[in-house]
Amino acid sequence: MLPGTDIINLDSTSYGIAFNPNNNLIYAAVFNAISVINGTTNRVVSNIPVDSPLVMSVNPNTNLIYVINDNSDAVSVINGTTNRLMTNVSVGQTPWDISVNPNTNLIYVANSDSNTTSVIDGKTNKVIENITVGQIPLRLAVNPHTNLIYVANNKNDSVSVIDGKTHKVIENIEVGNGPNDLSIDPDDDNMIYVANYYGNSVSVIDGKINKAVKDIEVGSSPIDVSVNPNTNLIYISDERSSSTVSVIDGATKEVVNIIPVGDHPNDIVVDAKSDMIYVANEQSRSISVIDGITNQLIVPDLKVGFEPSELFISPDGKTVYVAGKENSAILSISAQSFSSSEPNVLGNSTSLY
Repeated sequence: MLPGTDIINLDSTSYGIAFNPNNNLIYAAVFNAISVINGTTNRVVSNIPVDSPLVMSVNPNTNLIYVINDNSDAVSVINGTTNRLMTNVSVGQTPWDISVNPNTNLIYVANSDSNTTSVIDGKTNKVIENITVGQIPLRLAVNPHTNLIYVANNKNDSVSVIDGKTHKVIENIEVGNGPNDLSIDPDDDNMIYVANYYGNSVSVIDGKINKAVKDIEVGSSPIDVSVNPNTNLIYISDERSSSTVSVIDGATKEVVNIIPVGDHPNDIVVDAKSDMIYVANEQSRSISVIDGITNQLIVPDLKVGFEPSELFISPDGKTVYVAGKENSAILSISAQSFSSSEPNVLGNSTSLY
């Protein structure tokens, strides 16, 4: 096993990961439960019964964790101090994504089958609004600085912009074909980058005017997008035939690099503390690591033994967590294992264990 690697055994496959900075606890969505993991010992300390958990979002200001219940059209609210279920909040049909605005203590839920976004008041943990958006909203992102919420509508190729004060849609922005993910770069003049899965492009929305200002061609089937605020570079995982990561310069809005990674890259995360980029390659059952300064591969193809579907970096940047399909464990990897001073140090087909 690679030094600095630990295996966190769970009761079933993990469908999502979240971190609570208040108590160094990691929350893993498993079959009908949330496993609570001690971030120091990497051991499960509690299992909280929850129906069909999927995606989670933590409000660090209130120490509450919000969990999408895929099958029951609800959001579970967990107390981060007691690690007990507080309540279940009914939302729209097939909730798919969730995000917290810690400044307003409002929680937004994209409901893919009812074409709505539910707004939960964090003070009462009740729905105060169901906002009609576009067709099949799959992802949303909150800009806490402007109090605007951006919702990617996959079927009708648009992004709905919600005013967090009025809970009204103030704009529907036409983007590329099949918007699947989006990310906000508030440091780059408030730009929003939208990955269009079927259009093989990334649409750029200017958040000051809420208009699409450019459509950038990238690799095949862009599925995930992540911004490095330090370098103003945007990283896109191109899932299908290209199996690449496209790098966009936020200043010029042009692709400046195309990096080959493993087969079917999906989740991509940026660690702004170290300027390292981590990529989960589903079909090759591996992760790739990119130096965000040189945009060179540090680790081309590190085999993890399962199909990785989600990555998470601890807030201190010291640990990389890897969860995946059909694997009842999470891998915890020390970020020190990846040295940017020694490119390809782990070779082209290294295995963790």
